Amino acid sequence: MGKLFKNLKPYWKSVLVIFVLLVVQAFCDLSLPQYTSDIIDTGIQNSGVAHILPEKITAEEFDNAQLFMTEEEQNQWQDAYDGENRKDSLSEKKLDELDSDLLVPVHYKDKDGFALGEWIVYNRQRYLSGNLTSDRVERLEALGMVWDTGSILWEKSYAAAVQYYLENHTLEIPVKYVTPDGMALGVWLGSQRAAYKEGVLTDAQIEKLEALGVDWTNRNDRKWQTAYEAAVKYHAAHGNLDVPTEYIDEDGILLGKWVSRQRYAWQNPERSSARVTPERKALLDELGMNWEKTDSWQHRYELAVEYKREHGSLAVPAQYRTEDGIWLGSWLSRQKQMLREGKKLSAKRRAALKELFKGEKGRRLSAPVPPACSVREQNWLDNYQSARLYAEKKGSLLVPAGYVDENGFRLGVWISNLRAARKARPGSFQVTPEHIALLDAIGMQWDAREAKWAGAFRRAEEYRAAHGDLLVPVNYKTEDGFCLGDWVRRMRENYACAEKKLTAERIAKLEALGMVWTVPQEG
Repeated sequence: MGKLFKNLKPYWKSVLVIFVLLVVQAFCDLSLPQYTSDIIDTGIQNSGVAHILPEKITAEEFDNAQLFMTEEEQNQWQDAYDGENRKDSLSEKKLDELDSDLLVPVHYKDKDGFALGEWIVYNRQRYLSGNLTSDRVERLEALGMVWDTGSILWEKSYAAAVQYYLENHTLEIPVKYVTPDGMALGVWLGSQRAAYKEGVLTDAQIEKLEALGVDWTNRNDRKWQTAYEAAVKYHAAHGNLDVPTEYIDEDGILLGKWVSRQRYAWQNPERSSARVTPERKALLDELGMNWEKTDSWQHRYELAVEYKREHGSLAVPAQYRTEDGIWLGSWLSRQKQMLREGKKLSAKRRAALKELFKGEKGRRLSAPVPPACSVREQNWLDNYQSARLYAEKKGSLLVPAGYVDENGFRLGVWISNLRAARKARPGSFQVTPEHIALLDAIGMQWDAREAKWAGAFRRAEEYRAAHGDLLVPVNYKTEDGFCLGDWVRRMRENYACAEKKLTAERIAKLEALGMVWTVPQEG
């Protein structure tokens, strides 16, 4: 034995590694049956829900969950938690005790080896098929028998939907949305719409979902209907449905592209993912839909002729857009360039453009293009005028990124680009000292995040002055629509998180207002 250890001594590290691996293998072999059982009992039978009741729940969630419960359901819910358990975790033992009144895992066996889980499943199936005597039904129900396990899981998902509705005031849940505790709520809601269509939802389930304002139509139908309603508004304003491809309405709907897609889908049903049913075509026909592709070049040419007739010249800024959303300025610039280069123009179009540009400021069409900076400067000043009007109307330049002004200009994007340019490219044409001075004069906030925080803090000061504290209800909104209650809640969360998202300066400011970082739970 001594010789064996002596020979193994040079390799003791390898021997140790082998020994550890053997221990790990033995542990895995012993644990595998339990893991397999969990996969079947929890993962398959219960759709991944280990316990029917949530492990943790706040007082607010406890109260909100009862909003759409029956009296019997409320009694059962209240029996599961006492005041202390609402803010602490239920122990594993307590959860198991509560579950035992409702569900038994299919592979569960008692200490004597009796397959209780399979016996429960067998009796549940007999009950559902009407082959279980009333005496046995009563005895099992006295023990808390759950005949329909799916209803328990449905109620858990519905409670999550109620919470989402209370927080967002809508049940338009994105398909990929997952709750903080891992429930695929978006997928679940989609399955409820499919179940409703197939007629397998109960009247009670339908009533509960409709109480939250659920729209039973599928997502694509709802999107189509929204775009169609925008088309109706366009028709009412313009008398036709000749929507330019670039047109975006005031709600941000890409109406021009949507109309073009409907036209393409009707002409090419086998190659388009969009569907134009006879019913949809009839609706669009009522708006005068032109199903043949229009000559966009000719349409723009006619707009240019009309512009010259109205203004006396074609001195059109490059960023100019017509009321229909067509970038007429950039189109004219491209036509001038192609005319000079003699490319991509038919003889007919070349003649039409020469007639259009005739006499423009006495310049020959072959004259060199003006310096780019002069065109850029005019474009910048046009954009600046849009920003100035916004600042006068709103009192600041905190423009939402998706904001488009009444002329179709993407002011939100432009302002965002200016901030990024000053930070990353201070030598950019967009942020010359002269431009910065002009923007500063109309109240430009170069650090949007800091400005937004300052605006929220100002509203918190006003609330403190009016109410004497900063205990803002979570759903409270200021007169201008700012969600102050939610902002205060997020400040508390930022203060409590490990990453320390609040600076010492902001903490001091909030504490000077009497900020309470931990709000005691009721109950």
